[in-house]
Amino acid sequence: MNKCLVTTLPGVAVSGNLKKLNEIIFNFVERPNWVAGNSNYVVINIATITAVKFTIEDGYFTDNLGNNTGTTFTTVTGNNSIIMRVAGSNAKLRCENKYYISYFGLPFTPFCTPFNGIIPKYIPAIDSIELKYLTNLQYFNVGMHFMITGEASNINGESFIYYNAFNPNYVIDVSYNNYKQPLIGSGYNIIKGANLKEFTTGFFAIDFNINDFNDDIEIIDFWDGVLKGDITNKRFNKIRRLNLGFALTFKPFEVTGDVDFLTYDNPNDIMINFRNAPQLKGNVGGFGKRCYLFISNGISEFTYTQGTARTHIMALNNVKLTSGLDNYLIDMASLPINPGVDTGMYNSGSEKIISLIGERTSASNSAVSTLVSKGFVVIINGLPT
Repeated sequence: MNKCLVTTLPGVAVSGNLKKLNEIIFNFVERPNWVAGNSNYVVINIATITAVKFTIEDGYFTDNLGNNTGTTFTTVTGNNSIIMRVAGSNAKLRCENKYYISYFGLPFTPFCTPFNGIIPKYIPAIDSIELKYLTNLQYFNVGMHFMITGEASNINGESFIYYNAFNPNYVIDVSYNNYKQPLIGSGYNIIKGANLKEFTTGFFAIDFNINDFNDDIEIIDFWDGVLKGDITNKRFNKIRRLNLGFALTFKPFEVTGDVDFLTYDNPNDIMINFRNAPQLKGNVGGFGKRCYLFISNGISEFTYTQGTARTHIMALNNVKLTSGLDNYLIDMASLPINPGVDTGMYNSGSEKIISLIGERTSASNSAVSTLVSKGFVVIINGLPT
């Protein structure tokens, strides 16, 4: 009794494929989405807090001219652009110490716009468990060019400042979820960090709750997916862009509640898009005093009562007002145009379109003329005024 049996296996492990302590391995998979790759080159932007060695298998690193520079690459502290040519889906990229990575990104826009004409045929891929231990990772900017598989709850977002990831399996189809979901489960751990400032995602069936975002986040671009929560008591103190969906062809978000004080005391220029959140309601006059654009869906019913010391015109686009339509037009006509709208810095195409559904009377005729003279298009119930 109370004895321990100790055994020793003969020999040593000599396989170079075995994963080492602190190491992270990025496999490569064939690009799955609808944009065909045109190159075996892959570019990854990396920042590390100290020098870290990367090794590639079944491929090689190159310089900016495409010259073979070998199979090892050691970062300098700070920003690095790693260019590599991979032979195929057997390629692997090994990083000797994942704890030193502070930025990981790929130089492409979310929907596969090529970088210098390059659309890689192969994209990096890892299991979500690997992101659990990247404790110094602050910027994760992969768009639709990175495959994460497994449980979303494995991703530790405690250190995230910036997060941008889309489901690379997405295909153009108005039917929701007609494509593979490599990453599933709860998204709470991704967005729980107190320092998260910008968050962009889409086309995952990950469960997110809008109340789990910290109150000081600045940008939320939620293209499509599973988003829930009652927004009534939520405050976004520093939000600059709150974008909940781009089209109702996707599955509507299950976000409910009143928006009366959502951004009331926010001092920033704000763009709000609730196009894919048809269950929201409330007084849009309570949006922050520098809110320059609010987009809705023509279905959700809102009211208007001027609730803040508004400093600039707030364009309402495709907004159904059950009360306060005349007052809104009169109030906006008395205000200047937001400088960012006037100079074209904000240029989505909707900043100077006021499109309302509701009852307007002759009381706002002069206001409409003033807004038109300022360059706004005013549309009431589908008809230009």
